[in-house]
Formats: sequence, C-alpha cells, structure tokens
Amino acid sequence: MGTVIGFPLDTIKTRMQTMQANHNIFSMGRFIVEKEGVFALYRGLIPPLISLSTLNTITFTSYSYFRRDVFHASNGWDIRNGLSGLCIAPMCGTISTVENVIKVSQSVWIIHILKVPLLCKGREKLGDHSKLILTHTFAHRSTNNIQINLKY
Repeated sequence: MGTVIGFPLDTIKTRMQTMQANHNIFSMGRFIVEKEGVFALYRGLIPPLISLSTLNTITFTSYSYFRRDVFHASNGWDIRNGLSGLCIAPMCGTISTVENVIKVSQSVWIIHILKVPLLCKGREKLGDHSKLILTHTFAHRSTNNIQINLKY
C-alpha cells in the first residue's frame, strides 16, 4: 500500500533530479499531469510491486529458515538472529537493485519523447544519435554512470 501511495512522489522526485527546470514538487507534479496525464505518475509501478512482493516473500521465508533451522535462534534479540539477517542481505540487495534500475529507467524514458533537456555529465554527438551519460549517486556515496543512446 505504501508503494502505491508514495510512487507519484518518487516519480516527481526522479523528474526533478533529471530535468533542467526550476520546478518545486507541486509545479513538477502539475507539469507531469498536464503533459502526460495522471497515469504518468504511476508509470513503472508494476515492477516495484512485483519485486517488493517477491522480496518480502524471499526475505521472510529465508530469515525464518536461517533463524530456525541453521542458527537455532530463540525469540528476542541475540547474535543468531543477527546472523540470520546477515545471510539474507545479499539476496535482498540484488532484488531491490534490479527493481530500482527498472523503476528509474521507466520513469525517465518519457523525457526523450518530450525532448526535455537532461542534466548530463557529458553529451557528445554520434551522427544522428546523442549519447547521454547520466550520473546517479546512491545512498552509499558511490557513483554509477548510466549510458543511454537516444536516436532523434
């Protein structure tokens, strides 16, 4: 339920980060609705819903397995409960990373169709293509470059 309620705000935030425009959250939301319609605020919602349900299923099932059968942890906090959570973290991180890449790419693809300028690290002409190198900084402070080739 939280994903459905918060998704329009995430879409607006993503657009504010990738467009060269001075919009606040309300004017950006109005801009998206006027140019693309209300459903544009929910573009890309299905992959996160599928991924979150998959992630929750895997998380709770795996945690229960490790807690009960591998580490024989008791109720409440102890080191064995922490080890159970530690064992499932790489799997959960992989699933949520794929979900975020899909979500951001589906939220940003419309910018090309509307011919809205992007904030770019670099832009070079390649014949009839433009190569955009977008920089996205994640919470852990590392930087990943996403290259997108667009045909005009």
